Amino acid sequence: MARELRVIDVSRPEALLEPLAEALAGTGPAVFPVPQTEGVAIPAEVDSEVALVVQTSGSTSTPKRVWHTADSLIAGARQTNEALGEPGTWWLTLPTHYIAGIMVLVRAMVANTSVIAPASQGGIGQALINFHNQTDPSVPRYTSLVPRQLEQLLDAAETTPEMQEAFSGLSRVLVGGQKVSDALVVRASEFGVQVSKTYGSAETAGGCVWDGMPLGATEVDSVDGRVALAGPMLAGGYLGDPERTRESFIKRGGTRWYLTDDLGSVVDGRLSVTGRADRVIISGGVKIHLDEVESMLQAQFPGASMVALPVPHGTWGEGIAVVSEHALPESEIRESLAEAFGSAAQLVSMTTVPELPLLSSGKIDRLSLMDRLTSSALKAESS
Repeated sequence: MARELRVIDVSRPEALLEPLAEALAGTGPAVFPVPQTEGVAIPAEVDSEVALVVQTSGSTSTPKRVWHTADSLIAGARQTNEALGEPGTWWLTLPTHYIAGIMVLVRAMVANTSVIAPASQGGIGQALINFHNQTDPSVPRYTSLVPRQLEQLLDAAETTPEMQEAFSGLSRVLVGGQKVSDALVVRASEFGVQVSKTYGSAETAGGCVWDGMPLGATEVDSVDGRVALAGPMLAGGYLGDPERTRESFIKRGGTRWYLTDDLGSVVDGRLSVTGRADRVIISGGVKIHLDEVESMLQAQFPGASMVALPVPHGTWGEGIAVVSEHALPESEIRESLAEAFGSAAQLVSMTTVPELPLLSSGKIDRLSLMDRLTSSALKAESS
């Protein structure tokens, strides 16, 4: 049987609420939320089991259209709700064409609680103050953020009494989408706010591993060094791409697993993610993980926003380009790279920009930076 697939313009987040509820209940079409409908080509119909189609951000690879059943979305929401312990009001800060924003809505629907989205004016700090003032203090307040948003809120809370009160009123903050520094977690704890580092993706209905430990029925493993996840929250696959679906969703021991593009290991049931498989360069025959390079540099220069990118190197094959919002000492970075990763870690360029480009999800737009590196636009910006 087939089911209608409906494109939903979520430039207004509340536009998704009713169509998503109907899709989960099976009383309406499957939904495909997008920031604007113009130019979006989709099939008129999908398999009857499809409830949601969500496109990945494409920050480091070609975007994919992930499809979920109602059961997988509800299972993911229930795991989160059970881990939180009691229902609460959700503050929606993330776009609802990404899985993180969508799952805030699904969790609230499953728990029969409410969601408050910020008005467009005033910035994230004012939005939190408004959320705090609009909600019952006896009911837990939850939110999902990306690290940059959490950092902005903490900066404001440390200088503004009204922001301090609003931030301290959050019962639990889920942070994911990219690597989360321990320093941010510690800063939040000083306000009495518990932060959980979440790990997951569109293929797993959002975060299904918190602080390294799997939620509910989620299983974690490592397959040839790559992180693998299993559980009832797994997506059905990629819409219109059976080959990619077969490559990413595999069977092992009778269990269906999602094989991620992340590198990691599992020790005593705890998952440790070291970086992305597609973020590895080979320099002089030596593999260097760019995520490890970033972690090392961020530890050396706390508070500096930066990324490490792969660039061609005439002698070594591949080298490292560091792009930062802060002026950093090039000689120190060269010495640190050599000490941590050996002579193969060649720094090709060190560039300062006013601001790193972001996707609407809050992740750094690495593809955009790579394009700008290739066209030498960064050199013009920094001169």
